[in-house]
Amino acid sequence: MEAGIGVTHITWEAIPWQGALDVQLSAAWDALVAQDRDTPVFRYRAWFTSACITGSVTPWGVLAVKEDGQCIALFPLQKSSPWTWRFISFGTETEAIFLIAPGREQAAWAALADWLRALPGVAYLDAGILTQPRHIDAFRAAGQTQALRITARPCRMPFISSQLADSWEDYLASLRGEARRYLTREERVLKAAYPDITIDYLHDLPSCLEAIEAFITLFRRRWEQQPGGCFLTPESHAAFYRAVIGWAVQQGLATVCVMRARGRIVSVKTFLHVPGQTAVIAHLVARDTTAFPKQFSPGLVECNHTVRWAISQGYRVMHMGLGNSEYKRKYGATVVQYATFTATRRPLSAVLLPKVDRLLYVLRRLPIHLSFHLRRLESHRRRPTGTIAKK
Repeated sequence: MEAGIGVTHITWEAIPWQGALDVQLSAAWDALVAQDRDTPVFRYRAWFTSACITGSVTPWGVLAVKEDGQCIALFPLQKSSPWTWRFISFGTETEAIFLIAPGREQAAWAALADWLRALPGVAYLDAGILTQPRHIDAFRAAGQTQALRITARPCRMPFISSQLADSWEDYLASLRGEARRYLTREERVLKAAYPDITIDYLHDLPSCLEAIEAFITLFRRRWEQQPGGCFLTPESHAAFYRAVIGWAVQQGLATVCVMRARGRIVSVKTFLHVPGQTAVIAHLVARDTTAFPKQFSPGLVECNHTVRWAISQGYRVMHMGLGNSEYKRKYGATVVQYATFTATRRPLSAVLLPKVDRLLYVLRRLPIHLSFHLRRLESHRRRPTGTIAKK
């Protein structure tokens, strides 16, 4: 389907997913990535296609926006209910996947708004987190033009990044006195207690794949016991991260950090980075917090070393992702409160449809939660009990 948006040379086309990107879409995707020097790794085509191939993501299709026949924007979309459309994201990344040629934001978001207006019946778009003002402003302007209701809701957790320096000493000097003393004191104590701590930064594929397996094991061990499991519980998600981190390492876009104590892996952390960009993304981390109870903090030593590594590589910013953990604040964190954005055609839809979607999500997850609690109940029932005889 193709339609104009009031300016004859701007058109959009909604292309249903057929199991793969065709040659033209693939070429357009790569061209848009090349045009924007700030494009993060998780918006590269291979990242998206790896998620689709492994079943981690099931897209509905892609909305392509063209100007004079030239693709200026791509919006991959999911459909989570008969009326709800969503931008695709992978949970561990801050912003959803979409690609817009620099300077063409107004036209791209206007085309998206026109597509939403043209959908039959009730329609609701969940655009997820938007971080860049140029996209937020263009989305709001497009909504006003198309009489859409654009709603912004603060994220539950802030986004945290750390400003680096030319050297570790300069970086420590930039921190508050309390944080500086804490980091240096604790590191000295831990090094004295565990002089055999080793940290390796891996770039060869076999070693990285082995480390990713250790990461999946550690992550599941720590988080899989929560109701519903963790995001790596489904094998499709684990397969996706095996594939995509392996690809990123081969392309020079990822580094895997492995920390060992007494020969045992206690932390695995992945970093994403693009040549020419001054920021590095601390992407995923899994730590063995049970290795040395009440004696050893793998996170503290690992963070200290990885900040040193980032400084040595010339990065000026380390993005530490969503989450307001206290340890992140000790690293001179900059806290930013982003928002999630939605668009609807009717004011009442903006109120009702998110609640209905949430209810449907809870109902879909209900069997998982029931199974979790039944297993816990069964384990408690089988736990041996006894009485102590009175003398």
